[in-house]
Amino acid sequence: MITDSLTNSTAIKPPADGLFTAGQVAAALSVSCRAAYYMLETIPSDGLVIRGEKQVKAWPFSSLPRPYSEQLSAKASQLGFRSAEHLLSTQHAGWQPRLPLKDIAQHHLEKAVQLQRALAWTLSNIHNRNFRASEVKQQDCATLRGNSGIQSVSVISGTCWNGH
Repeated sequence: MITDSLTNSTAIKPPADGLFTAGQVAAALSVSCRAAYYMLETIPSDGLVIRGEKQVKAWPFSSLPRPYSEQLSAKASQLGFRSAEHLLSTQHAGWQPRLPLKDIAQHHLEKAVQLQRALAWTLSNIHNRNFRASEVKQQDCATLRGNSGIQSVSVISGTCWNGH
């Protein structure tokens, strides 16, 4: 393994067949693995690769949707990688929060847990194509107002889900 001091990343040997996992795509694009899986769900994988103790689906760079392959190519060029494939085959440093949890006041952590519970339904259904936005909005507003225990929820209205 070779460490690149500029990008704080380590080059790993890509699979011999040039396949990349959703996790690699997510890390290279700085998006969540869930977002990468969502992006790739309609594209048949070309095989499986072993990551840790699991076999996971993998895709060649050429099968990635064009907007994402263009983003990867631009990012690779910007960061000084030889190619988008080289960027994808690089193990990036994991995400780190701005503040460690130990530095956050307990009452803020409790409020975050309440909000997480209130939004659990939406987070579990966020990519479900059978739900309409109005249903998600209605469910969230009801949950936040009624069951979350969050005192300041009265300011949340349906318009917050419309981006207003």
